[in-house]
Amino acid sequence: MDFQENLESETAAFANDLVQGDDLGVVIRVHIRIENALREVVRSLIKEPGYLDKMDLDYSNVVLLAVALGVNKAYAPSLNAIGTLRNKFAHNLNTKLDSNTISSLYAALASDHKEETQRMSKKLWIAHKGSSPYPQFKNLQPRDQFISIAVILWGAAIGAVFHLKERSREA
Repeated sequence: MDFQENLESETAAFANDLVQGDDLGVVIRVHIRIENALREVVRSLIKEPGYLDKMDLDYSNVVLLAVALGVNKAYAPSLNAIGTLRNKFAHNLNTKLDSNTISSLYAALASDHKEETQRMSKKLWIAHKGSSPYPQFKNLQPRDQFISIAVILWGAAIGAVFHLKERSREA
């Protein structure tokens, strides 16, 4: 399977993960997909990718390494925030996506990523709610806000993977 086919498959699986299950399942699956994409970015940028697994890096160190290797540092705070959110869910089964949780995650986004998130939330609303008036990002349910943020973060990570795979084909 070539990368384009894999990308289509990953995108479909990611979209499915966003709508299935409870908040815990959604947050954990989204985090896993973002982390896997970041690890793929790092593998694409290092000379000996086999050593990456031997390093036994936790998520925050994968974020640091990805930024050190050239991933846009503006994503680091929001990538770390989604890691923190994942840890909250992993260690407390009563954690829910609520306005406070989403406010913290949203605050970690760079200003242009906030704008992208708001545009994405409107596109998703229109695609899934049709003619219902769009209520603005701040008035969406926390889960819908999380989905929009997750799409932006995963899209950035998977976009970097795609770019690096294409660049290596051209070389």
